Amino acid sequence: VARSSSPPDALGGGYAFLMMVYSNESSGEVFTFQYYSYADDTVYEIAETLDWEINIVAGDATIEGAFNLNVSTSTDISLDFGDGWNWFSINVEGESMTLDSVLESLGSSGIYIKGQEGYSDYYQDFGWFGALEEISVENMYKINLSDADLLEYSGATVDPSTRPISLNDGWNWIGYTPQAVLEIDEGLINLSASQYDIIKDKFGFFSEYVGAGVGWIGSLTHMHPGEGYMLNAGSSGSFTYPGVETGDGLLARVANRGNQKLAD
Repeated sequence: VARSSSPPDALGGGYAFLMMVYSNESSGEVFTFQYYSYADDTVYEIAETLDWEINIVAGDATIEGAFNLNVSTSTDISLDFGDGWNWFSINVEGESMTLDSVLESLGSSGIYIKGQEGYSDYYQDFGWFGALEEISVENMYKINLSDADLLEYSGATVDPSTRPISLNDGWNWIGYTPQAVLEIDEGLINLSASQYDIIKDKFGFFSEYVGAGVGWIGSLTHMHPGEGYMLNAGSSGSFTYPGVETGDGLLARVANRGNQKLAD
């Protein structure tokens, strides 16, 4: 951990981080960096690295000699989709959340996307058109693709504790906003569930709420970023996922499972 120092104006001013680092190895290791932002209480990964060697010196307090670290406050997500139907949700927000922006990486492999209250079709040389115009982090979507593809998108992570998921009595298509994988009892800890409420994923796994003191029982044991779920609620209301620190889990845990063909 390094605190910033303020070099004198003669050295360029601004901020500098002066660190002395030790290792048990003389070479062969890679030194990596992270940046903690007090403003949003988030730890960001930094792309720059150093190949470790004994007595290494990198940078100085001048502008010309500084070893610069570039911090990106956006998070990249990557979701593997199989051909046919896929369920998904997005846990970052970019400047534009329109279908054309969020689904741009899929290109012409997209055929049809639907949310719980609307749908859109993909038209070659035009893009997406229909009643569904934007992606919301609170919701789950089903998308039909002609070929297996990769959805890639960048945006700012959302604070799950400030993004309530609205529920109606009956089936709800819910997104998953945390950045980490959570056990289902932990993920739904803020949900005032009714006995016999059911949650299921696109692979056919499901769990049922059997009551206080027991919680959720079934084959669906964990909730994963990038995935969407259907929740059959006994009453209307809302809930929030617990806030978890960025980087605690994988951003998209659908790899190696996304190539399964799924019925709508």
